[in-house]
Amino acid sequence: MLPYRYLAILILLPVLPLTCSRVSDLPKTNIVLISIDTLRADHLSGYGYPRQTTPNLDRLAREGTVFTRAFSSSSWTIPSHMTMLTSLPALLHGVDNLGKSLDSERVTLAECLKAAGYKTAAFVSGPTLHRAFGFSQGFDLYENLSGIAKVYYGENPLRNSLAWSIAHETVTGPRVGKRVKQWLAAKAEIPFFLFVHLWDPHYDYIPPPPYDELFDPDYQGTFDFSRFESSARINSKMPEREKYHLVALYDGEIAATDALIGDLISALEQEGFKDNTMIIVTSDHGEEFFEHGGKGHFKTLYEEVLHVPLIFHFPGRVKAAQKIHAIFGAIHLMPTILGMVGVPLGTEAKGDDLSGILRGGHPPEDLESFSSLALMTPLPIYSVRTDDRKYIFRQVKKDPIELSAVFFDLKRDPGEKQPISQLDPEARRLFHSYLELIKSYERTARDLPKAGISEDTIDEKTREQLRSLGYIQ
Repeated sequence: MLPYRYLAILILLPVLPLTCSRVSDLPKTNIVLISIDTLRADHLSGYGYPRQTTPNLDRLAREGTVFTRAFSSSSWTIPSHMTMLTSLPALLHGVDNLGKSLDSERVTLAECLKAAGYKTAAFVSGPTLHRAFGFSQGFDLYENLSGIAKVYYGENPLRNSLAWSIAHETVTGPRVGKRVKQWLAAKAEIPFFLFVHLWDPHYDYIPPPPYDELFDPDYQGTFDFSRFESSARINSKMPEREKYHLVALYDGEIAATDALIGDLISALEQEGFKDNTMIIVTSDHGEEFFEHGGKGHFKTLYEEVLHVPLIFHFPGRVKAAQKIHAIFGAIHLMPTILGMVGVPLGTEAKGDDLSGILRGGHPPEDLESFSSLALMTPLPIYSVRTDDRKYIFRQVKKDPIELSAVFFDLKRDPGEKQPISQLDPEARRLFHSYLELIKSYERTARDLPKAGISEDTIDEKTREQLRSLGYIQ
């Protein structure tokens, strides 16, 4: 349970660029990584949700391996995706807030695969995956299909208020799906790494017909569900009937996105790629619907915003109908993908290659997930998810670093309603281990190269728009 392997790695961490080795034999396996924005795991029918929201993902899960306890590295899009694509915690990849960009000396999953002979392409939507944050690093083709290209593409994303507004009020999935199918139909060179980001489950919840009425067809109300994050109408005290419909709209977004994924799988099959393609589906974070009094994400590190789905599908290579209940942190995603296709991992990555589990092996006993949040807090918040406990550390002093801690016994309190502040010996041991780990991350981060997008030049109109959407205070 203790993070000694991370501490040992940090002691040896060189302040050098990560390098990915070439392989002598060109790998043949295609890779499709699908990230569904704002998708909490417990709203997938395959994860036990009573509504049939995800029949296509459920089929992938039945034919592949599901990690039932996968967790994101943060509760908002930018740092979570950057951890997925670098195998670095936010403190080390450095893109933990608006205005920061990945330094070119850090190396991404796309760069490792490109060095191994892969063609790399990404089709994304939403302002938070703009290339300005460094997400395009390693991709031969990187297209943002959020419908904001004319006002947004190539600009500093923090300076364009119209872009942020459009992104939250537009259905983007069909546009992404159409472009991906065009790319596949053009006989994409193999092997390829294809990254697909689907933004639509993110608020505002505006599922297209028939998904707008799918889970609550009898609703006759006139409640205004627009501007979810900034609207004072949408709060924990709103009428229960309206809360029910709010969640039904969110579930409609999920169902519409699932249908799109079904189309993409069919396209892979039609173009002759499916039998030789590994498909991975996950999410960057979940969503709160007042479980802890709030809504949305990027404010807390509770289970509803960190617990995400994770499915690996590759018949003949990934064990079918397998459910893994071990903890899987997002930091392990990049090493595991590379391990599955035999591509060497660079020296700087912090995650573990868990590809042996996908082939039927036993997971290590000490797996845990480390998450952090530095967007809407004066000082960062950290969390550690172990087998049956959840620890939340709040930084109360910066120099030197001091943390306060509570933990939750998830067997007795799965909803994280009863924090325990009196640390028992196990909690104290973990607390001190992670205090040293965070200090080590901080020390290492000071010496790493930094890149950034200047927030000082944000115009007032954009600042107001970001504030209304909740991204800044």
